[in-house]
Amino acid sequence: MTSLVIVDLTPINKEKMAEYSAQAAETLKPFAGHFIAKGAFDVLHGDMAPSGESHHPISR
Repeated sequence: MTSLVIVDLTPINKEKMAEYSAQAAETLKPFAGHFIAKGAFDVLHGDMAPSGESHHPISR
């Protein structure tokens, strides 16, 4: 089953984020998972909420 996870965040501690990122990548290996994109991005179409706001299509 294919799954995509999109995360938009601003790390407070970049060293800890790098450590976490390396460990997170290792958890994907048993499932043949991998990152398809990582780093800065540009919004090419539509609007994007600022960091910290939900993009969830269902309001609760």
